[in-house]
Amino acid sequence: MWMEKRFFELNRTASACQYTFSEELETREACARVWAELKAKHGRSDRYLDQLASVQRAGFLPEYTWAYFKATGWVVPKGLRLLEFDRWREEHLAGHAAETRAIARFSRR
Repeated sequence: MWMEKRFFELNRTASACQYTFSEELETREACARVWAELKAKHGRSDRYLDQLASVQRAGFLPEYTWAYFKATGWVVPKGLRLLEFDRWREEHLAGHAAETRAIARFSRR
């Protein structure tokens, strides 16, 4: 309820809640960070999460988020290195399939 309330306070003309680039990036950063901790502690392996962590280590999480999760209405963030990311992902993310394992959707009542 807090997310829904806060979203509509900031976006009064919206008819449905939509996540922002910064929110998507923040959640991917947190996911990669927590995964790296769990992997180090428990030795677990997960193809998608291992690849996400490698993107973060390479410093391309903003570009990754933009390339794989761009939503209608997002404005291109300043400083994205999309050409460099494209070259990097050709070598390091061959056959990669982006995943979203949890989705929260809200609509105005």
